[in-house]
Amino acid sequence: MQFRSRVTWLALGCLSLACSVGANREPVHRPIERAPVAHGQRPVVTPPNLGGGAVAVPSPPVSPRSQRKLADGELEWTPTDLGRLPLQGHREAELDRREAFVARLDGRIVWLDLSKREGLALIGKVDGPVTFRLAHLHDAWVLKTIDRLSRRFPVGLSYFAESFAPGPLAKLTALQMLEAGTYAAYPAPLRALRSMRGLRTLAWSGKVPAADAKILGELTQLRVLDVRLTDLYRGPLVDVAKLTELQDLDIELVSDRQLRELTPLKQLRRLKISGHQLSDAGMGALTEFPELRELHAVFIGAKDPSFLAKLPQLEVLGLPKELDRSAVPYINGLRNLRELDLFQAKFYGSDVLGLELPALESLKFRNTPGAIAHFASYRTLQRLEIESSPLSPSEVEPLKRLPRLQHLSIKVEASAVRV
Repeated sequence: MQFRSRVTWLALGCLSLACSVGANREPVHRPIERAPVAHGQRPVVTPPNLGGGAVAVPSPPVSPRSQRKLADGELEWTPTDLGRLPLQGHREAELDRREAFVARLDGRIVWLDLSKREGLALIGKVDGPVTFRLAHLHDAWVLKTIDRLSRRFPVGLSYFAESFAPGPLAKLTALQMLEAGTYAAYPAPLRALRSMRGLRTLAWSGKVPAADAKILGELTQLRVLDVRLTDLYRGPLVDVAKLTELQDLDIELVSDRQLRELTPLKQLRRLKISGHQLSDAGMGALTEFPELRELHAVFIGAKDPSFLAKLPQLEVLGLPKELDRSAVPYINGLRNLRELDLFQAKFYGSDVLGLELPALESLKFRNTPGAIAHFASYRTLQRLEIESSPLSPSEVEPLKRLPRLQHLSIKVEASAVRV
C-alpha cells in the first residue's frame, strides 16, 4: 500500500542510519541527504527508498483549526522562525524564501526585512497582511509608511535591538501585531504601547521596569500575549489578569499563587505555562478557565494527572513531564482531544499502548516497542512526530496504513543509538 497523502519527511535519515558506538563514546551524528536549494529556502530532506513505489514529496504541515475566536478584521499570526506571520494557519512550509529579505505566500509578500536595502525597495509592492522586520526606529518615512499600510490591512512588526528605544512605536496606533524587545540587560519600557489601540497580539521580550508592569493591564484590547521571555514572573500577575479579553497566554516560571491570580481570564482558550513551583494543588485553578481548549504545561512540577478529569473540553494537550502511565485513563477521557504531545512525559515500554484516542489528528511521542504499530490504527492522524532510535523500513511499514497522514517527522535520538 502506498501513502495516499503527500508526506513531508523532515528527518527520516534514521531508516538508513547504521551506527556503531562504544560504551563510553559520544553518539555519532550522520548527515542526512538533502536536495539542493536556492539561497534563503529551507532544505527538504530526501528520504530513502521505502519500496512499494512510495514517493515522498514536500507538502505543508497540517493547518489546525484556530483555537481563538477572531474579531472582525483580526488575523491569526502564526509563529515561525521569521517571527509571527499572517499565514492563516501553519503554512510556513509553503513560504517562498528564495530571497533572504522577503518571504511570499501564494505570490504575495507576507514578510519583509526593512533593515535590508533590498527589502526596503519592495515596500511599495506590499498589498495585503504582512509582518515587517525593523532593526531601528530612526527612519520617520518608514514608520509613516508602516502606519499608512496598517490602516488599510493588518500589519505586524518585529523589532528587536540592543539599543532599545521604543518611543516611536507610539505613532503606530493601528498596528495589529508587535513582537519586540531588547537583548540587553537593561529594562525595556512599555509606555509606548499605551497609544497602540489597534494592537491585538503582543510578544514582549526582556526585562520589564517594575513601574511599567501595570501598563500591561491597560492594554485591554489584547487577545494574544507572550511574555515568556520577560521577568514578570518575579512579581504578581494581577496586571495581566486585567486583560479579560485575552484568549492566548504564554508565560513561564509560574507558581501556584500566580496561576490563581490569572483566573479572571475567563476567555482564555490557549495557555502555555511552565514552572517547577507549579504543583498538583495549583493545577486545580485550571478549572477556572471555562473556555480553555489548548494547554501546554510540559515543564511544570505537577505529578498527579487527576486534574485532566476536570478539563474534558481540551482539544490540544502538552503533557507535563512528570506524568507517567497513570495518566493514560485520564487522557483517554479527553474525547475531544485532537493534538497530543508526549515527548517529555515518563512513558516507557508498553505504556502508550493503553491510549485510545480514535479522533486524534496530531501526535508527538518517543518510540517504544509496539508504539508505531499501535498508533498506525489511528486512521484520523494527519501529523506525526516521533523521537526514536534508528528504525528499519519494516518498523515504519505500518505507517503506510494511515490514509490522512500529511506530515511525518522522525528524529533520531542521539542518546539512544542502537548498535
